[in-house]
Amino acid sequence: MNTSAQSHLKQFRLSRILLPIFIGIVVAIYLVYKEKDQIASFSFNTHGLLFILGAIGLMLCRDFGYILRLRTLSNRSLSWIQCIKIVFLWEFASAITPTAIGGTGVAVFFLHREKLSWAESTTIVMATSFLDELFFALSFPILLLTIGWNDLFIQYNANSFVNNLIWFAIIGYAIKLCYIIFVSYALFFRPLLFKRIIVGIVSLPFLRRWKDDALEYGDEFILASKNLQNKPAIFWIKSFFATATSWISRYWTANLIILGVAVSTLNPNPQLIEISNQMIIFARQLIMWIMMMVMPSPGGAGFSEFLFSQYMTDFIPHGYENMVSLIWRAISYYPYLLIGAIIFPIWVRNNFTKNK
Repeated sequence: MNTSAQSHLKQFRLSRILLPIFIGIVVAIYLVYKEKDQIASFSFNTHGLLFILGAIGLMLCRDFGYILRLRTLSNRSLSWIQCIKIVFLWEFASAITPTAIGGTGVAVFFLHREKLSWAESTTIVMATSFLDELFFALSFPILLLTIGWNDLFIQYNANSFVNNLIWFAIIGYAIKLCYIIFVSYALFFRPLLFKRIIVGIVSLPFLRRWKDDALEYGDEFILASKNLQNKPAIFWIKSFFATATSWISRYWTANLIILGVAVSTLNPNPQLIEISNQMIIFARQLIMWIMMMVMPSPGGAGFSEFLFSQYMTDFIPHGYENMVSLIWRAISYYPYLLIGAIIFPIWVRNNFTKNK
């Protein structure tokens, strides 16, 4: 195994995998304790279970969107099985790294080990990152204009913590907007300028040990730029459609979970089923993801559960906020930790045996 492979695999050391699990367990115990009486007496009815099953189905749609996008971006050079493996490994990497970092860096390594060249791998990852950030950059102002500032940030219970979340959203969106503008300009117009900037940064005395890596990455970026500039419009339309499908499915998952708990309680809020309120829940999911950009914990562990229970409290039956938050994470986050922990050792064994 070469040095580059070893450095990438070190990112999956046991301590990194156990940290989000530990944080999640601690937070779950705390949240369950706060609502122990309500949770002990709660049970799903048939309609509630159907909504939960629907939420799980949406997460499968979300995964399919990612798989379809990867298949499209690779020009079908990756098989469906390879795409499935890479998507779950990618999600596993994202689950054990801070949200702002995600699994993008190691994704190039995954793709390369699936017999793609470094240039092809870099091209796919850059295109993926561009499409994700483009979706956020377009969705945030659209939702802000259609739904309104008050419904997104100012709640009726005058929760000061929730009202102050606007600053997390602004900072997170500013980061994403600056990133998409810079990457778009560099990727499609001035890739050489990007390389010069990166090399210039690592020329600083305390960063010089990464200069060779920066030069290599700059060359790969230029190749990725040339590859993406030659793609037809239909390529981008298909890829963006798959991207939008994935993110929209992810956000509507929360809607169905909240509805599942609400219809199982004795006094569900009749206003919850209104389309306008469902759109607010959906929009707040996107805002939450932007807020998580500034959190340093792996996969947003700890912060995400607390944020969800506070930010969605308008629509969750009183006394069940924390339970809904935990169900949401149990469906949308922890399965990727479990699946990744299972398939990652198998993938390593298959890719780094002596005869490879």
